[in-house]
Amino acid sequence: MSDRFSDPLGDHVQLLTAEQERRVSKHPPVDTVYEGFYASIDPQDQEGASYLAGAEGIIGSNLELKQTPDGLVFVAQTDGRNIARPEADATMRIERALAKGWTVRCALALITYNTANKGFHAEYACFCYDAAAKEACVKAVETFIQNSIQRITGGMHPGLALNQIQFAKVMESGGDWYLTKELPWPELEKGSVFYRRRRTATERLIAVALEHNKGCSTLSWFGLALILVLIGWAVWRAMGF
Repeated sequence: MSDRFSDPLGDHVQLLTAEQERRVSKHPPVDTVYEGFYASIDPQDQEGASYLAGAEGIIGSNLELKQTPDGLVFVAQTDGRNIARPEADATMRIERALAKGWTVRCALALITYNTANKGFHAEYACFCYDAAAKEACVKAVETFIQNSIQRITGGMHPGLALNQIQFAKVMESGGDWYLTKELPWPELEKGSVFYRRRRTATERLIAVALEHNKGCSTLSWFGLALILVLIGWAVWRAMGF
């Protein structure tokens, strides 16, 4: 046994066997091509809260980042309105990835609602990777990311950080390997409830419509508008207005 690595799920250091070292040596160091983590956001204002509460705040949906004079901010895909700013630690990690020319992809993973202050809070999955790496590496990483988001939409809470052996398994499987051990859900603050942590059948239809909004026919937009109205009414009633 010769090398060591840190296990992001077990939070301890393990020794590599000679066979494991041979496997991992075939692939680039994981921290040179990929980083994955969860982070939290709190809406900046009512517009951000309405985004999380409404039809656009779908679990698994992309959160678009925009660089402003005041720093990074998440904006709505449809109209570009501000949703929230990443927390300081997440901002540092994202900016570091962007400075290296990496691609950053963020997806909603969880939304909670506080019945006391009527505020919304969200957790998102952040994936940073080097899209300029070797084609096979990029394809495997992008497949792993897509599969992770798919599991998130199904109500799971998968681990996103990879150690070197886990990364080797991702590479060897073409991205189909995943961490079977799920992370615990964040502890809820007093007065908070889970608002969304999976994608419903209706939300899957809305997500498709939002992703292809430029090509939607008038009839499709009418159907989407009707769904949005029904969801908005349900949310309004659920909040006791």
